[in-house]
Amino acid sequence: MRPLIVRALTLSAATAAGLALAVVATGPRAGAATARPAVVTPAVLGPVLGYVANSGSDSVTPFIPSLNQPGPPIPIDGSPTAMIAPPNGQYVWVASSRGFTAIGTHSNQASGLIPVPGGVGSMAYHNSVWVTAGHPLANRTEVIPVSETGMTAGSPVTFAPGPGAGPAPLVYGRYTMNFYAGSALGVVTEILPHSGRIGRVIPFGVKDPHGTAHLAVSPDGLIMYAWITDPARTSTTVTPIRLDTGKAGKPVTVGQGPQAILFSADSHTAWVLSSGAGPVTSVHAKVTPVSAFTGKTAPPISLGPTASDAWMSMTLDGRKLYVSVRWAGKHANSLFSISTATHTIFKEIRTSYPGPVAFTPDGKTAFVIDGGPGLGQGAVVSVTTATDAYHPGFVVGEGPVAIVVLRQGKAQTG
Repeated sequence: MRPLIVRALTLSAATAAGLALAVVATGPRAGAATARPAVVTPAVLGPVLGYVANSGSDSVTPFIPSLNQPGPPIPIDGSPTAMIAPPNGQYVWVASSRGFTAIGTHSNQASGLIPVPGGVGSMAYHNSVWVTAGHPLANRTEVIPVSETGMTAGSPVTFAPGPGAGPAPLVYGRYTMNFYAGSALGVVTEILPHSGRIGRVIPFGVKDPHGTAHLAVSPDGLIMYAWITDPARTSTTVTPIRLDTGKAGKPVTVGQGPQAILFSADSHTAWVLSSGAGPVTSVHAKVTPVSAFTGKTAPPISLGPTASDAWMSMTLDGRKLYVSVRWAGKHANSLFSISTATHTIFKEIRTSYPGPVAFTPDGKTAFVIDGGPGLGQGAVVSVTTATDAYHPGFVVGEGPVAIVVLRQGKAQTG
């Protein structure tokens, strides 16, 4: 069985796409009989574009979602591992095994490589990009700011402890306006972006130096969930942290092998995806709804046997979860559409190797990676979110691992 590969997700939410109006009004001059009428100028919306990072061919494939049509691949220095895009949709930022590269969405040209020791471990964005080093110095975590305008790396912020066996996760907290890096040694470290200094160090109880830490933050920025994955997937808990107080709550018991967490738009519910136990197929993959503030769980949504790989995305209106699952020891895999209101499965779509999902800005179409590392040339397929109708897609590069769909003015990442 191939090792578990989970890339989640997830980028800060932008406002819903729509036609913005700029209104310029001039009041009456002294002695004037009437006021001049207001001038209403409609804003021009940019095109909807898509990008797929290919780890096996060191490239990014651009595509036009409305045409279901790929363009020429964009070479990347190093093997891509993840992508994010800012809300303005002007760039796509690519993490690779050698560092950081920006792609301009107007030109589809890649910038020069910004080297990062051991490659980029994770990325987070607010006003600028911050990244973690994939292989920092022993027993240290290294977080690096990147200038969006000059495309240069700033002075790294280095601190103990180290991340553990995997790279340190990095997220942004809207409430505190700070970044947070996690460690499998059981702590979350706050980074103050304006000063480049360390803030609070928050222990969350669980420790596993052979594991990998993960973090997820609610849309309002008040609640963070921290958890650790280990090679055998023996973990069964996730830990809530109040970012206003910097205090961790009691661990919440969920399914075995938690892999990803998404929050509802109102920050009230956390959805926890668990793979089940590695070699024990009797322990099912499931999605567990959790009250984000109280930690109380609802009955889980069972997906099937143990998953080897799993990803989860939420539609822009928050009504559905799309969960991609590759079953352990099987070749017939599944893409689930799940109702967040009733906690039931709408539909199970059978496809080859479903992976990360990204949505068009209007939320009507989900684009799904089909393939991954070690599986040769991949593809992108699509699903109509209103009906869950499946549509064949197009071929991309080898080993696709991440997908972004954006409007030049708005971005959504899978």
